[in-house]
Amino acid sequence: MEGRINRYKPIATLTRRELLVAALVPVAAIARARAQSASTPLDQAVLPRGVTARFVDNVNGIRMHVLECGDAARPTLLLVHGFPELAFSWRKVMPALAAAGYHVVAPDLRGYGRSGGTDVKFDDDLSPWRTLNEVTDMLALLSRGTTSGRRSRRGARSRAPTCFVRLC
Repeated sequence: MEGRINRYKPIATLTRRELLVAALVPVAAIARARAQSASTPLDQAVLPRGVTARFVDNVNGIRMHVLECGDAARPTLLLVHGFPELAFSWRKVMPALAAAGYHVVAPDLRGYGRSGGTDVKFDDDLSPWRTLNEVTDMLALLSRGTTSGRRSRRGARSRAPTCFVRLC
């Protein structure tokens, strides 16, 4: 190790302020990157042909990121991811389901990926992440329509129990 110049201060000689600043710089960079990625839908270059990404505003109070594939006049299939997945996990399945005659929708759930709802503090109420509220998010997504602001045939009836032909 002789002859090597140490460009960094040993941790023992850092002040508390210097240590805090050194720890927060990477955190701030990560936060900036997340904020930037959350404001734009997924890039088309990472998605298969026919799959599109966009945001649907005001879905049960949040901005939801969705992937879509297929003709909106067809019956809608809603693909919901689990923990710790994202809508992106369904990207390879979506074109095949669309080719089978379905309009396929895969949202990022509340607080996941590019969807909103992640501004949670330690003492906040966590009820928005309960299963019933996530089901309400899905119903709200379908009722808002999943085709560029237009209501789909199934989306118009989504609050009624008849909106589900089959649950798998």
